[in-house]
Amino acid sequence: MKISIYNSLVPLTEKYNLLYNAYTNKYLVLPLHLTQIVKNTDLNEIQNNYSDFYDQLTDAGCLVEDEVDEAGLLKNRIQEIDNSTDRYRLIINPTINCNFKCWYCYEEHIPKSKMDSDVLARTQKHISKILSQEGLKAFDLSFFGGEPLLYFKDVVLPLIKYVNTDCHEKGIEFGIHFTTNGYLINDKMIEDMKTYKAGSFQITLDGCREQHDQVRFPYKGGNSYDKIISNIIKLVQNEFYVVLRINYTQNNLENVSEIAKDIESIPEEFKKYLSIDFQRVWQDIDSKD
Repeated sequence: MKISIYNSLVPLTEKYNLLYNAYTNKYLVLPLHLTQIVKNTDLNEIQNNYSDFYDQLTDAGCLVEDEVDEAGLLKNRIQEIDNSTDRYRLIINPTINCNFKCWYCYEEHIPKSKMDSDVLARTQKHISKILSQEGLKAFDLSFFGGEPLLYFKDVVLPLIKYVNTDCHEKGIEFGIHFTTNGYLINDKMIEDMKTYKAGSFQITLDGCREQHDQVRFPYKGGNSYDKIISNIIKLVQNEFYVVLRINYTQNNLENVSEIAKDIESIPEEFKKYLSIDFQRVWQDIDSKD
């Protein structure tokens, strides 16, 4: 047996760590003495003295047989997903424009750019062809940008309504996803999204309030942090899944924990709808790992 290459140890408290396997998506909570044994990769000691723990590690995929090609397993899984014919994923850019002006953004924002009625009609026709494919069981529609919610009423909502009707008639599962800065979300939007059962949102913060507002601000000026936090809380309380992406640099990493204080008002029963994803800003080339 060998230690899986997909294991990660994450500190939880002073007494416990979390051992997570990214391939199986399973985890174990370890006291410090077991954490140290895992770090030492002393599998004989684990098997001889902690047989139950050894079995738990094996069941979680944290230990695998010596001959297992873990990289090959992941490649095969990716190929299976890519070659699957029962699910189709389509990403739509309603606009290349954005209401924010972030220094690191690589996209060239085009003012007033918008999917016009002709392109919208052609897109709907293309989707109808996709939904007519034999064996299709699920269709995922993702909105990207630019900022997709700039044209929620004109492009996004009509497209969602069209696809929802077609999927319902054909018995196809319909998933809706947004990558958005979260600033434009309002109560009416949330009601529309609930009607059509939008699934998930990815929303980004650039550190705590002070640091975020220096980096991620509306094109016309002003701050955005508090409004985005408020909208994230509204979304999860309406049972939408939110991936809160936190962009970090050497300048904001120490203070990102302050974000936890700003979302602690989320009731316990809704916290399951929020997950955190830390991503390093790639232009921050001088950051120390």
